[in-house]
Amino acid sequence: PSQFLRILTQPSAWKRRPLFAVLLISAIAIIVGSLTTVAQNTRSTKVVATFLPMYLFTKAVSGSSQEVEILVPPNVTAHEYQASPSDARKLAQAEILVKNGLGMETFLSGLVANAGNPQLKQIDASQGIEPLTEEDHDHEIGRA
Repeated sequence: PSQFLRILTQPSAWKRRPLFAVLLISAIAIIVGSLTTVAQNTRSTKVVATFLPMYLFTKAVSGSSQEVEILVPPNVTAHEYQASPSDARKLAQAEILVKNGLGMETFLSGLVANAGNPQLKQIDASQGIEPLTEEDHDHEIGRA
């Protein structure tokens, strides 16, 4: 370490060691570039969930690493919901939309189109799940 400091502080040493100077400058450039990449990668992803169960599920899965917003306020059902310009802005700025699917969010197709965000990734939480039908329910308790 002391020899390293002596080389850095003596201008004549730089003249004798041009390769060392090039390597030192290259190392500094690589470190600064890596730090910039790390800083960019630590930015949180903006996620919008359609209604309260999807919001709670998304928050639980993503933890504190993502910024999660809700589209339909908790005191409004998905069937009563009326989209607003601020909701279109949420989707325009979001990277991911988490929805229930299965026909719950009938309002979404027009809202997503109006948001004008072609990079918006949509996650359908019901994808791959077989929905229950009336015939699948057995309401009698104790039947084997």
